[in-house]
Amino acid sequence: MAILSKSNIRLLIKQELPLIEGFIDLEQQLQPNGIDLTLREIAMLQTPGKITTENHKRILSGLTPLTFDGMGFIWFTIGQELFSTFDRPDGYLN
Repeated sequence: MAILSKSNIRLLIKQELPLIEGFIDLEQQLQPNGIDLTLREIAMLQTPGKITTENHKRILSGLTPLTFDGMGFIWFTIGQELFSTFDRPDGYLN
């Protein structure tokens, strides 16, 4: 396994088929050995999926979108547990 440096990642982004695209602020997101990603959407699995070697037997999981409330939090339950996360003002998810 290879670890990419900041300069390697920057070069790979400039290729014809970029390693990463659609970033918001490359200078803030690019880290010494990685990149901070931004989520476009978040969903919770509702049904199991199936991975097989034959495409016609594959099953995609059913999803329920999770949305941010007016305060920037996402609330969801797993079993009896209530969880939350929040969208930070700088655009990164905690």
